Amino acid sequence: MARLMNTMKLGMAAAIVLAAGSALATESVSMAFSKPTNTKDTKVTVHIKPGADVTVDIPVDKSAEWKRNAIRDALIAKGYDVADNGAGGNQLTIKHLADGTEVTFNPGDTGEKKDDVVGKNVREAKVGFQGSFDPIDPTGLPAEFTAGIVTDVGELTVVVSAQELNFQTDGPIICQALFQRLAPRAPQFGAQINYAGDRLEVYFDPAYTIGSGGITFGTTSLSPGCAGSVVVVGSGCLSDFNGDGFVNGDDFDLFASAFEEGSLLADLNHDGFVNGDDYDLFASAFESGC
Repeated sequence: MARLMNTMKLGMAAAIVLAAGSALATESVSMAFSKPTNTKDTKVTVHIKPGADVTVDIPVDKSAEWKRNAIRDALIAKGYDVADNGAGGNQLTIKHLADGTEVTFNPGDTGEKKDDVVGKNVREAKVGFQGSFDPIDPTGLPAEFTAGIVTDVGELTVVVSAQELNFQTDGPIICQALFQRLAPRAPQFGAQINYAGDRLEVYFDPAYTIGSGGITFGTTSLSPGCAGSVVVVGSGCLSDFNGDGFVNGDDFDLFASAFEEGSLLADLNHDGFVNGDDYDLFASAFESGC
């Protein structure tokens, strides 16, 4: 590995000057979590495609901040670059995701009323309610079901209760009710929503998600089956490794460090290994200024 890195340093030193002026963007995904209301120990999962899934244990009676911290630590342990959005609170950001990455949060049976998955330059997203849901929440009240969209215009979120659904809480019935409330107003937010049975498919106008695009979703029911996902469309620039909009020596140093450590951040071809193939991809992108 050390010999490979020495070769890399020699072969790319001259390219740093040429690449220094190239301004390009990279993407990230932010997630916000509400307090879990599970009455028994359970799990939540972050699916990252391509990439490694992360499953986290959620004990009873934990705060949204505790859950955020547990998910953050598990993502970092898998090699992802993750930062809190503020020292306290319920939000985190996953950085340096590949162009076209799909990020899904599956809260399982934690009974979370509203979670968010949001990124820049998002083109499509999904909110799903698969299976049948307990119409009563842990407090004995009718369960609530949440779905919404986020764009540069703002947030549009709607909620329906099991009582409004006459306690008919199969996934397609829930999604139809949410669709009827969301779809008419979605174009004002630069989005189109399609009803697809047990899920809502959201398609965004690129002009409305330059700064922020994504979905809100959740349920106070303790039944599993609710999930939300976004697909981020970045610049496809592998060599802007620090995401500052420029390709220069800082990116080389960060990649070299990740490569030497065998971090998944350096797994540019997403085959699960950090090796010479990733070096070749980075070197080619770096020398071309992207």
